[in-house]
Amino acid sequence: MLDLEYAVTEPFLNYHLFHEGLNTKVKVLTSSLNHVIEYLLTPGNENKMNELIKKTDKSWQFPPNFSLPSPPVDESNLKNKTSSRRLDKEEDNNELDYQLKKKELAQEMLYWYVSEMAIFGTFSALDDCIVDIDSWFSSWAMFNNTQDKKSESTSSNKIERLYDSHEWNMKNIKTFLPIYEYFSAVRNSIAHRQSKASHKLSEISKSQELKESVERNFPKGKPLSEFEYNEDIFISPKTSLLCSHIIRLIFEDINKYIIKKMGIEGIIYMSCKLAFEPSSYNESKVVNLARNRLNEIVSGRYHVIIKGEDEAVKVAESLGIWRDCAKFHANNMRKLDPKF
Repeated sequence: MLDLEYAVTEPFLNYHLFHEGLNTKVKVLTSSLNHVIEYLLTPGNENKMNELIKKTDKSWQFPPNFSLPSPPVDESNLKNKTSSRRLDKEEDNNELDYQLKKKELAQEMLYWYVSEMAIFGTFSALDDCIVDIDSWFSSWAMFNNTQDKKSESTSSNKIERLYDSHEWNMKNIKTFLPIYEYFSAVRNSIAHRQSKASHKLSEISKSQELKESVERNFPKGKPLSEFEYNEDIFISPKTSLLCSHIIRLIFEDINKYIIKKMGIEGIIYMSCKLAFEPSSYNESKVVNLARNRLNEIVSGRYHVIIKGEDEAVKVAESLGIWRDCAKFHANNMRKLDPKF
């Protein structure tokens, strides 16, 4: 018996792995930039960015001049300073405030590049996974000599278009869509308006639907930033990860529909394609028995619960593909060990 209760599919798994990798990259990049900022804020290091650039790559020996941005001067403080003598403690506080503002400005300038990368990467991964879903459905339909029927959709929202085309119910993801729309508008403003807020982003950022979605799904979280039309966008790297997180939550629902459409036979077909097709066979992970190779993918990669070691093979046999899979596996084993 094969149990699909906790099963995942290749499109979902690909997005999940992207999300985990993005999480790590964003945190590494942000912490690295924070280290650079703190180094440059240390007295005596203000103009040492050039040295760091030169150390990074030997071909960058003539780097551009770079220094952290300075906050605007508070003229009222200047007037007070000339008209009265300040206490040392007040001067220390002013210097601390100045350094904090300078750090915030630097973070806003440099962190935004990380956020842009995260948001762009997220929507690129989404596009890839949608293409992957259509590819698997077409392949499965072709194998079964059927047609992958799709309905027309006029929605500009990629998620809604995917659900409409396959006539899936969106009730489980409705709560996430306002946040998805927000980040989609951010992405488009970055791509087409040089990171200045569009009318659509300004409207969505102030909407009651967005506010309620954030409060419902992240009751301890802060509201997402509001933007005026044409305002420069800044979203922290931490918040940019919410973009990928929301899409991953949506993909959990999509994963269930993929399983429902393909069933256990489709999942075994998917497993055999990955395990034994020449384009995806990984010789570094070859095991002696073809059955074990298949079970490794079915249970290890796709989290299908196998209650009998021959159950997956029986399904592959019923599909008429097991003989070719076993033959391909044996041929690869002979390449590694002629005595096999």
